[in-house]
Amino acid sequence: MDIWHATYPLPINVQGAKKITTVHDLIPLRLPYATLDSKKVFYNKIKDALKDSAVTITVSENSKQDLLTYYDVDPDKIVVTYQPIALKSLNATDDEVSFLLRRYGLELQNYILFVGAIEPKKNVGRLLDAYAAMDIDMPLVIVGKKGWLWEDELGKTAFMFDGKDTKKKVKLLEYVSVDSLRYLYRGAYCLVFPSLYEGFGLPPLEAMNFGCPVITSNVSCLPEICGNAALYVDPYDVRDIKEKLETLLGDPQLREQLVQAGQINAQAFSMENYTKRLYQAYSKALGS
Repeated sequence: MDIWHATYPLPINVQGAKKITTVHDLIPLRLPYATLDSKKVFYNKIKDALKDSAVTITVSENSKQDLLTYYDVDPDKIVVTYQPIALKSLNATDDEVSFLLRRYGLELQNYILFVGAIEPKKNVGRLLDAYAAMDIDMPLVIVGKKGWLWEDELGKTAFMFDGKDTKKKVKLLEYVSVDSLRYLYRGAYCLVFPSLYEGFGLPPLEAMNFGCPVITSNVSCLPEICGNAALYVDPYDVRDIKEKLETLLGDPQLREQLVQAGQINAQAFSMENYTKRLYQAYSKALGS
């Protein structure tokens, strides 16, 4: 064996092999209240991985800068590969998309979508607050499993869940197949992803790939990943989230511009480009 690639920091070495470790993010250090990890254990685990690895792979320039901020490490030993979009493309007509959406009681381009685990860093609570303040009858669809502290994120706006006395509806879809997720992206009016911090942030790119415009946060790696193909919000500002949603809902031309820009942006994160970057990381490790 020439290379031992640990896709998560592990205190394991293979005799005679150059070690590569992937570090996705430093969220336990950057956003300590949002994770359950022991921060000291996490810090030392990353420190040991950086010391033992010929090359460390990470998934954005933002995550690379985090590593350089928290650790004394040679920047030349950190390679950014980004992540690829793994969901297969969808060759379906609007009628076919509408047919699948009926399974969830949804209509084409008549719902707002969020995709991600329901936990503090994903910021679903503020998204719900922004949605509650809007005068619309378009449903908000949350696709994601309940994570740590999910009750705090969802509980305060429970009145909107299947509410009989309000025109607003929040649909929580905890378990969606990979195939159905492609249709949900394709059928949404937009994706709103107001995360507080990401190492990479795959849902916005997936949405772009399926022609779904994106509203996302102006923090961490998200502007780096989404470029000029998204509307940006301050994720801590409920009013900003609400206003950007209202702007996009009221401007079909802006929506179409974001659809086109998003599809171009997503092409940079193809599996082919990822493979090339991974090859470069492996070559660097062997060369060292």
